[in-house]
Amino acid sequence: MAQKPNSLIPKEWIEHAEVDIRTAKRGVRDREDPRDTWSVCLCSHQIIEKALKAIYLEKNGALPERTHDLEKLADYADLPQLKEPEIAAAISGLNEFFVPMKYPKSLSEPPSWEVAVKAFDDAKRVFGLVKKLIYGTAAG
Repeated sequence: MAQKPNSLIPKEWIEHAEVDIRTAKRGVRDREDPRDTWSVCLCSHQIIEKALKAIYLEKNGALPERTHDLEKLADYADLPQLKEPEIAAAISGLNEFFVPMKYPKSLSEPPSWEVAVKAFDDAKRVFGLVKKLIYGTAAG
């Protein structure tokens, strides 16, 4: 099956990030298994990755270089709001989750619920900012 090219419509990237928000929210709410923290943290990373690609796309009309590195994506977007200390720290913290959460051999113990909830809160904060920058409204 041939892979479809990535969307060049910022709204579609935002909508996919909103699916990740709902998934992470269910994980935090349900807490069925301590290992679910991995999924919450990975979804939190994905929320921001998709949001940063959307803002870059909105600004430049094309997708950035292919990467999962949130700090690089924030740099590519080149917006002062993403460099504010609280936002930059949230992006940096979330950046640590992609490889360890996606590839099981790199994992040891699952993150605590405290870490997972903080990651999700940080993701929602950054997502809200990006959504406001694109649409002029905050995330719901």
